[in-house]
Amino acid sequence: MATVTGTIAERLGEHITGLDYANLPSNVIDKTKEALLDQLGCQLVGSTLGHCNIIYDFIKDFAGQPEATVVNRDLKTWAHDAAFVNATFGHACEIDDHIDTGGGHPGAYSTAVSLALAEKGRANGRAIIGAIAAGYETAWRLGRTLSPASTSNGWHSQSTIGAFASTAVAAKLLNLNAGQLAQAFAIAGSQASGTGEYGMSGGEVKRMHSRLAAPAGIQSAMLPKGGLTGPLTIFERKYGM
Repeated sequence: MATVTGTIAERLGEHITGLDYANLPSNVIDKTKEALLDQLGCQLVGSTLGHCNIIYDFIKDFAGQPEATVVNRDLKTWAHDAAFVNATFGHACEIDDHIDTGGGHPGAYSTAVSLALAEKGRANGRAIIGAIAAGYETAWRLGRTLSPASTSNGWHSQSTIGAFASTAVAAKLLNLNAGQLAQAFAIAGSQASGTGEYGMSGGEVKRMHSRLAAPAGIQSAMLPKGGLTGPLTIFERKYGM
C-alpha cells in the first residue's frame, strides 16, 4: 500500500487544485448552481436589513478601485471589500444553507468570494462553479474533522473553517498551484477567528463572521504569490487547528 506523504495542508492543496469544473459530476454542477442562486437570494434579502448598513457604510466610506459589485447597491470597490459586504448580506438573516457536520454556512462566503474575484478577473461561469464547489468541499472536509470539538470550545465554524474554505475558493480563481495553495492554507490559519459568545450574551457581530472569512480567503490566497509562507503543519500540530 502506498505511503501517504505531506502535511494535511499539502495534501488538501493537491486535492483542491485538481478539483475542476471538467471533472465535476453533473449532479454536483446542478447542485452548485442551485446553491449559487439560493445564496444570491439570501444576499438580496440581507441587503435590505438595517444592521447590514453598518457594514456597507463602513466599506463605502473608503471605497477603492471599482473591481467588484456590492449586491443591491451602486457601489463597486476592491474585490475583497465587495466580498466583505456581500458575505455579510448572505449570512444576515439565517436563511442561508449550512453543513450538518459543522462546516458552517459555505454559501455566504463561497459565493461572495467567487463572484468578486470573477468580476475582477473576468472569469467565466465554469470557473465560478468550480471555485464554489471547492469551497463547499473544503468546508465539508474540515467540518467533519474539526467539529464538534472546535464548536464545543467556543469557536464559530463560519469564520474559522470559513477562512480555509474561502481560501480554496479564491485559490481556484487565482490559479494557484498545489504548493501555493498549501501555503495559502497555512496563512489562513492565522486569520481563522470568531467565537460563539454572541449566542451567550448577544450582539449582531455574528452577521459579520462570514465577512471575516471572505477577505481572509482572498488575502491568504494572494499572499503566497508574493512569497509569504506559513506553517504547513497548520492542521495537525499542537498549536495549529
